[in-house]
Amino acid sequence: MRGINEQASIVANQEEHHLLGSALAGSSEAFNRLVEPHWDALLRVTQLILRNREDAEDTVQATILNAWLNLESFEGQSRFSTWLTRIAIDSAFIHLCANSYKSEVSLDDFVHYESTSGPRLLDSEPDPEQVLSGKEAWPSTVSSDGIGLHHVVADT
Repeated sequence: MRGINEQASIVANQEEHHLLGSALAGSSEAFNRLVEPHWDALLRVTQLILRNREDAEDTVQATILNAWLNLESFEGQSRFSTWLTRIAIDSAFIHLCANSYKSEVSLDDFVHYESTSGPRLLDSEPDPEQVLSGKEAWPSTVSSDGIGLHHVVADT
């Protein structure tokens, strides 16, 4: 049984080596066949780091692009999957650092739903009626050019 596993590993390494050579020669089809078997593993490792599937998928796509653009830097001292995984991990951490300042906020925190008038934005600033309650409002006027409606408010 061990002999069969060793033979399968040798065949897989030969196929990987052949695909790698073709990809280095510019074959995008060979490159796709080379990276496709690793997609799920890359997604799992990036999702563990990022804790968000959409970000993990974006990171895997960036990983594949970076691997394609830098394929000539693969030295063959490790398996291709190891090299690809290292790029994915680095990309995930770069994504974390680049987005660490961003925080997600739900719009529900800023919207109050009233049954009669629908949603209303919550604001700590006074509304216009509250601002004008202490000031005398003059009637609306139309400007001399006839464009626009202006409210003139006098300070009390």
